[in-house]
Amino acid sequence: MKKIIKIKSWLSDTVLFEYDRETNTLKKTLVKAVENKVDLYEANLRGAYLREANLHGAYLYKADLRGADEKNLPKDYINQCSRDILFILNCLKAEVPALRQMLIDGKVDGSSYESGDCVCLLGSLARIDGGLDKVCEAIPFYEKGTHNYGEMFFLNIKEGDTPKNSWFSAHAVKLCDMVLEKN
Repeated sequence: MKKIIKIKSWLSDTVLFEYDRETNTLKKTLVKAVENKVDLYEANLRGAYLREANLHGAYLYKADLRGADEKNLPKDYINQCSRDILFILNCLKAEVPALRQMLIDGKVDGSSYESGDCVCLLGSLARIDGGLDKVCEAIPFYEKGTHNYGEMFFLNIKEGDTPKNSWFSAHAVKLCDMVLEKN
């Protein structure tokens, strides 16, 4: 028996992609959407088990991954995000203690990426170090935008998220600690 799975927008509840096949799963549907280069902007992927999914090239800007953690996110996705975040943090080591404290206090809000009051990864660092242009200039070969896995990762941290209630926030603090331990 075929099973139809629909990936919907968490904002408008519109169907972004649907896939039907025997023994279908959300993971299989998502992988097929990525293969078809479907724009998953605002996709509701809450609670999806994606551990072995290859999401290379997936456009997940504003995808709702809350509730996800290292057990159900693809290891490749976590590694790419971590690598990008570590690269940025190593370029801006002086700001890392303040970013770490912002994460602990629940003061990072990646969901405000488009507003003038951005508190994503670079937005948070810019608040600490006097402006986005200054921060971007300190990062070699960096181009602003959500194509950066580190920025995509921070989109999943909402105001009030702390290491106690958000895996994303806890992982970001862990990455800050890795940079601080090197000093």
